[in-house]
Amino acid sequence: MKRLLCFSIKACKSTGVRIALFAFVLLLLWNVHALSQTLQKPIEGDSLSFTGFVTLGYGFGSLDVEQLNQVLKKSNLSEIKSSVSFYNLNAKLPIGKNFLLGSDIKSFSENSSLTRDTSGSFVTKIQSLEAGINLGYLLVQNSSVIVAPSVGFAAGFNLTDIYITGVYLAFPRSSVKDELLNGFHPEITKMVSYINLSIELEAYFKLFGFGVKETPVQELPNKPVSIQNRGELWLGGFVSYNPLLTSNFVTGTSDFFSSASLGYKPSTLNYGVRLMFTTSLRLIVP
Repeated sequence: MKRLLCFSIKACKSTGVRIALFAFVLLLLWNVHALSQTLQKPIEGDSLSFTGFVTLGYGFGSLDVEQLNQVLKKSNLSEIKSSVSFYNLNAKLPIGKNFLLGSDIKSFSENSSLTRDTSGSFVTKIQSLEAGINLGYLLVQNSSVIVAPSVGFAAGFNLTDIYITGVYLAFPRSSVKDELLNGFHPEITKMVSYINLSIELEAYFKLFGFGVKETPVQELPNKPVSIQNRGELWLGGFVSYNPLLTSNFVTGTSDFFSSASLGYKPSTLNYGVRLMFTTSLRLIVP
């Protein structure tokens, strides 16, 4: 089970998976736009309606690695940096007037450190993967600006992986380094699952629209009424506060270090930029 979970996280970094994810996003964008072409009218009483949102984002955060670095420092191993970046895929669907139901996936970059000394070469790596759901509200929506706060929950995994790439000397079993040197465990891992609260604010401005299609819906003397549907591309940013609610030890390879603080906590404050694709419906009355 541990190997399967580790492989799942590492696979997200592979080129093949990234290509498949990119193809999936393109297919999703095409389906959202195709859906908009089948709708004949906007939401009743609303001259501006959206049929769906898909965003691709790149963000930054800061992991809580204080306890992990204390263990590494005591073992004379290089510490891990706390700053981290991540890729973000987000999709939202309208579920009522101004309300949005969203889903979110974050793939965090791998942080690593290398230690070389007379006893050997040691590598420490940490990786994270997170998915969540949220409920948003279109606080501001017009032809050029969108502002939407949201609240939700996210769940994820934090993986710590420490291993040795070369052995020169061996010492008694008393630290993470000695555990590796003496062959008790060629690799020490610890995986922790967590759930956090997500409070986010995102804002966008429209870059351009494309694929415009107008459908007449009403003919009045000197006043034709039509529905315009089109794809739109928006650029914006986000900031989110993510307090940790709970975390649990999942698996590890070393009983000797099962109680050691080899884990770390997810980022509490994230921010970044997003590119959003959406399809819109507008009621056009001259």
